[in-house]
Amino acid sequence: MKATLLNASENNNDRVHEVALFVSEHLKTRNIDADLINLKNINILPCRSCDGCAYINPGKCISKDQTKKVIKPLSNSELIIAFTDIRFGGYAHELKKVVDKMALLVTPFYKVSNGSLLHPSRYGKQKFFIVAGHVKGKISTEAKDTFKLLVKRNAVNLSIPNYCDIVFDDHSNDHQILSEIVAFVERSG
Repeated sequence: MKATLLNASENNNDRVHEVALFVSEHLKTRNIDADLINLKNINILPCRSCDGCAYINPGKCISKDQTKKVIKPLSNSELIIAFTDIRFGGYAHELKKVVDKMALLVTPFYKVSNGSLLHPSRYGKQKFFIVAGHVKGKISTEAKDTFKLLVKRNAVNLSIPNYCDIVFDDHSNDHQILSEIVAFVERSG
C-alpha cells in the first residue's frame, strides 16, 4: 500500500512532528510505502477558487507555487494521513491550504452519491483519509465536534470512502495513535 503523510507541524521540535515521524517510520515496518511530506518546507499559495484547475488547465493548479510537490504523491496514494494542530476545530493553515488544493484529485464533473452532489475521483486510488489532530490542553466539545465534521466533509468532498479523525495531546502514547491508524485501515480495507 502507498501512503502519503502530511506533516503540518510548525517546527521540527513539536508534538505534531514527533507523532508524524513516529507513524511514518512504523508504517514502513508494516510494508506500507510511506512518504512523509513536511508542509512548512513547501511554498503553497492559498486556493483562489478560480476554477483554473477545472477548466483552464484540468487537474493542475495555475498558481505559481509548489502544489505539484504535494498533489503528485497524493494522487498515487491509497492512504492519506495528515498531522496537524487543531485550531478552533480546524486545521493548521499549512494543512488547510493543501486540503483546499486536493480538489485537484477530483474531476470538475458531478455525480450524485448518497443524496449528495459530488465530484468523482480523478485517479480512483485514494481509499483512506485520516487526520490526526493535536490539542494543547483541553479541547471543547464544540471544537472536537467541528474537527470530526471537517474531516468527514473533506473526505466526502474528495470522494474518499473511508475516513477517520484522531485527537491526541502531549501525553498521548505514540503506539496508541499508530494502533488506531492501523486498526482503522485494517477494519476499513
